[in-house]
Amino acid sequence: MTSEEGMRIWVKSGYLNPLKVSMPPIKGQEPAYDQLPNLIGWVSWPGSRGLEVDKRVLNWRDKVLYGETGVKEGWRPPSRK
Repeated sequence: MTSEEGMRIWVKSGYLNPLKVSMPPIKGQEPAYDQLPNLIGWVSWPGSRGLEVDKRVLNWRDKVLYGETGVKEGWRPPSRK
């Protein structure tokens, strides 16, 4: 999937090319490609509870984006088990 051929097939579905494969942007995706320099890589959490961490982060992000909580109010330290 990360080969040049795989990336060419993948971007036809609407995904952006996050790799350094030289391909012209698909028409209509230019604004998204213009924002690529501002992106921050996603953390891959190690261990058996990595998916749980991802879910908590995404849930918190969604609550902030939907105005259900503020950034400071939405944060609570994880419980220790």
